[in-house]
Amino acid sequence: MSSPLVSIIIPAYKAEHFITRCLNSCIKQSYPHIEVIVINDCSPDSTGFICDQFALINTNIKVIHNLKNEGPQLARPKGVSLARGELITFLDSDDSLASNAVELLVNEAIKTNADIVIGGYEIISNRGSQYRTPPKNIFNTADKWIEFFFKFPFRYQWAKLYKKEHIQNISIPENIFHGEDLIFNIQLFTSDKIKIVATLNEPIYHYRENKLSISRNHSYISTKNSLDAQLWIKEYLESLDLLNSNKIKNSFLVHSVDKLAAAFRHRGKNQYSRQLVTKLYSELYQSCPKKYRKNIPIHQRLIVNLEKLSPLASEILSKLLKLIQILR
Repeated sequence: MSSPLVSIIIPAYKAEHFITRCLNSCIKQSYPHIEVIVINDCSPDSTGFICDQFALINTNIKVIHNLKNEGPQLARPKGVSLARGELITFLDSDDSLASNAVELLVNEAIKTNADIVIGGYEIISNRGSQYRTPPKNIFNTADKWIEFFFKFPFRYQWAKLYKKEHIQNISIPENIFHGEDLIFNIQLFTSDKIKIVATLNEPIYHYRENKLSISRNHSYISTKNSLDAQLWIKEYLESLDLLNSNKIKNSFLVHSVDKLAAAFRHRGKNQYSRQLVTKLYSELYQSCPKKYRKNIPIHQRLIVNLEKLSPLASEILSKLLKLIQILR
């Protein structure tokens, strides 16, 4: 694997304002052996046209036009099935890559013989830039990389390099569109095919906060979907007896309570089923040892604890925090 072909897969929907920057970041990569596969997910705007114009002058860009909108959880696997590269990286259409992103990922994969390489990323918003970079490490046991997976904010499919052979048979429930990254990666990280996971202590991906994107949508449906994803992962880990490991269990619980508090904060008028919230609270938060609860931000702990004592007080605090977030 001296100079492997890398396939960059981009699901695109309503991305006319971002897709040019996204594709430019691909064709300007320092690593020469790449192909770009764009899945235009039946965008009603000019996304498809812009992609086609890029493909006309760049022979390594291929554009697939879906006849109906399917969502990224189905668009990405379609891209994987069409990819010629033995290595795969994912890119969202409103984001972009550092010019040396693919080169750094490939070099790390070759040097460590890793099945997965995890890179850092930059968060770009109206408030400026923030950087998330994983600690430099090489993991070669399942419990270590699964614990890392829940402990640090690197659960997305992007900013990673995968071997195609390991991901082409992974499936995501069609009804899950908010949290599909987590479901994809947890299946992969628990697979016996994965022997080595390496991290890259550099920001190689530019994540742009887009308030219209699925990941920023806090509607009733997306909130419910996010919690459904947590329940799916919990049941999946239980089916593999992985929650018997205290490290994995506690890392997962801290992560899930974080999601639970976010659900309370964004529930709005059409709040999620009280029965399911109660179930999540009892099964996740109450079983999380106190020494691990301190890892959860104090405002989220307060929301979750208030929910049990006074749902009204919890809702008022949630709305106040939401208002503060909007005004920042």
